[in-house]
Amino acid sequence: MKIITASNQKGGVGKTTLLTLLANIFSQQPYNYSILIIDQDSQMSTYKRRQRDLKLYEEIPTYDVITLNLDDTTTFVKQTVLEVISGTVKKDEKDRAYFKTEFSRSVNLLDEKKINNINQALYNYDPNKSIIDNYDFIFMDMPGTLASEESLKPILMVSDAILMPFKPSDKDIESTLDFIEVMLKIRAHRKKYDLEFPIFSYLNEHINTTDFKIAKKFSDLLIKKEITFSNVHLRRRNIYLRITTMMESFLSMANKDSENDKNIAQSLEIKKFTKEIEEFLTKVTELPSVLDLVNA
Repeated sequence: MKIITASNQKGGVGKTTLLTLLANIFSQQPYNYSILIIDQDSQMSTYKRRQRDLKLYEEIPTYDVITLNLDDTTTFVKQTVLEVISGTVKKDEKDRAYFKTEFSRSVNLLDEKKINNINQALYNYDPNKSIIDNYDFIFMDMPGTLASEESLKPILMVSDAILMPFKPSDKDIESTLDFIEVMLKIRAHRKKYDLEFPIFSYLNEHINTTDFKIAKKFSDLLIKKEITFSNVHLRRRNIYLRITTMMESFLSMANKDSENDKNIAQSLEIKKFTKEIEEFLTKVTELPSVLDLVNA
């Protein structure tokens, strides 16, 4: 199992959309990876979307989604993943079997602690196996704004790779550059234990030629810092805004559009981006992780 974290201290750069897109593609044909998304963002967008989708769709989800705060996520990746978790097998209102967990999410609202999202459901979990044996990947959606560098470290230290989207604005790039310095510190620390820390970055919501020039200048800097920069820039498209957690594979739709000469530019963008992520994940899966060393 590998932990892939989407992170950038700048909010609104597309982390949630990215992980939903990748889970959509890589949990279905031709990959069929077993994937768990941990939504740590305060808005809980992915988790809320999944709750709506369970009511809209009849199918069993192809990947799982839970929501945890930062502290609970740290415990989860350091301890819980190695365990057979407590819970019971149930059926939902559409007669789909799921594993009812004891996971809950604590949120602070107006200085009052409120517990919500109790007994979160896993639809692809074998209760006879630990988390680490159930999932090929855990995708972690980090909060957009973090209080301090210290709050980042516990999660990033056990992450096998980082996905770092950014948008082509001076504010976004300035914030991303600050965040990169934190990433490089984490990379240096992990190297002491012979652990790699690959980082994949890409331009999100590319609109015009000016954006391309900004991205080119930024990419040169990233390459010097040994950060993989995608050759594919995701444009601002309605299809990404309409993504759900239980829809047909984007890759499958792109292949169908290509066969029918529809949405050619969009289809090529999705297929090329998928290929780059596939190559990145392939390299990551060949590397030892913190969790691999714990089990050794």
